[in-house]
Amino acid sequence: MQAHEIARVLEGIPNMDPRQGAEVTRFIKEKKLTRCLELGFAHGVGTAYLAHAVAGLQDGKVVTIDLETARRRDPDIHTVLKMVGVPQNLVDIYFEPTSYTWRMMRFLEQNLRESFDFIYLDGAHTWAVDGLAFYLGSLLLKPGGWILFDDLKWTLAGSSIAEEPWVKALPLDQQETPQVRKIWDLLVKHHPDFDQLIEAGNWGYARKSTRATRRTVVVKYHPLISSLFGVGTRLIERARRPLGGS
Repeated sequence: MQAHEIARVLEGIPNMDPRQGAEVTRFIKEKKLTRCLELGFAHGVGTAYLAHAVAGLQDGKVVTIDLETARRRDPDIHTVLKMVGVPQNLVDIYFEPTSYTWRMMRFLEQNLRESFDFIYLDGAHTWAVDGLAFYLGSLLLKPGGWILFDDLKWTLAGSSIAEEPWVKALPLDQQETPQVRKIWDLLVKHHPDFDQLIEAGNWGYARKSTRATRRTVVVKYHPLISSLFGVGTRLIERARRPLGGS
């Protein structure tokens, strides 16, 4: 199924519009990206585009995460994916009680570091959640992979949830500040592991360099210090080594 056919079948279901769906499909195919992590799926429209973009590719896979409340969406993600014929084994769906950042932590525990070559971030839209999500994503992303930030201009005050009690309880500057833009300007642009940045309207693409470095922590127990201060005393040495490239 092509992007325009998905748009026709899912017409009227938020949140990814047909223009965005066609663009993300083009980008994934052009860059030959195969393993996608989606943070925030809502109804699953974006998931449908991602899935069809990697369908038929070797190792093609979409992993997508949202809150437990997404189960109550009408239609929900399972219904949406069935509507456009996405095979069940192509998409892994996670529902979390608090945040996708917890599941990302679990992925790191499961040694899934550098397992994805594309991450689509369209979830909380807050500094507190998505600032951490960016950092965790930088660890889960392969060198040469891309992370796409949606809604650079989005604000809580201008959104459909502006009148929610938890939003109204926030300081006014947090309600009115485009927080994804702050993450993009203050974190992404200054991260040493990202070497290509593209702004396209409300979207921001960042590529993890093929020469990105990873911190390796070697923990050694020094026998003399251990005998003086107890077994728990450790000497930690930090080293940096290149990943990819020469």
